[in-house]
Amino acid sequence: MIIAYRTDPNGESRRRKDPARLRMVFGKNLRELSGQAQSVAQLCRDLQINRTQFNRYLSGEAFPRPDVLSIICEFFDVDARILLEPLSDLRQKNAFDQHRRTLAGNPFSSTVDRHRLPAGAYLLYRPSRIRQGEVAINMCTVKYTTDSNAIFTTVLSQGFAKFIGLSTRLVDRRMSSFVTLHGTGCSFTLLGSGATLRHFGFVEFSYRGNPNFYTGETLTTQRFGEAGDLSDPIMIERLESGYQAMLAARRRLGSQPFTQMPPIVQSFFLSAVKKRGKVLFRE
Repeated sequence: MIIAYRTDPNGESRRRKDPARLRMVFGKNLRELSGQAQSVAQLCRDLQINRTQFNRYLSGEAFPRPDVLSIICEFFDVDARILLEPLSDLRQKNAFDQHRRTLAGNPFSSTVDRHRLPAGAYLLYRPSRIRQGEVAINMCTVKYTTDSNAIFTTVLSQGFAKFIGLSTRLVDRRMSSFVTLHGTGCSFTLLGSGATLRHFGFVEFSYRGNPNFYTGETLTTQRFGEAGDLSDPIMIERLESGYQAMLAARRRLGSQPFTQMPPIVQSFFLSAVKKRGKVLFRE
């Protein structure tokens, strides 16, 4: 067998596949596909392919022309990879590709209601993982793309980044996610730049009838301390637009004593941690 080599654009030599072997692969695949037919003669009539020429394909003596290959592929519901790979391998890959397409398909096709989650700035509250009895407050934003997908972005504090061993550079502390709409709320998966840390979150719309507050939980992919939880209750507060409102919100960022939180924030966290059977905050 003569094996030829050629050089790709990167300057690396790649083995050229042997044409005779490829014909044998195609012939074997075609024989397997043809086994589903009542007879080869009837199959050739259905495909409108000359019987003698079809036998040459089956024996691996010849390849079909592109137009004939298209007819064969359409008839058997396969693609042109039957020229190159065994049918069993293709079926396994097709099953995997279908699963991958399902997972990678657009999960944001259900447009998020902009009235329930308007674009703008928000505050995100969660129990502090560094200081017991305090609440960590981060600024976050919601923006919409031209195709109406909502993007949720927040920035980890420098103190928290140091605590978990991450870079303190702003670009590395920024975490973003598309927002997925659900029946009573929305979810997000916050990803950082080059970091393995992930936050999976879900919040429900309108806490106790107040449309400016969203409540739910996050699941983090890193445990902080042996007794640390992977999940936390969270609350998100929609902020008013305008310079003064933004300035006032920035003063609240960081880790703050629980007793200094607004009553609605205290009420939610007291109820949330009580359900867990833990005492993180005291009234």
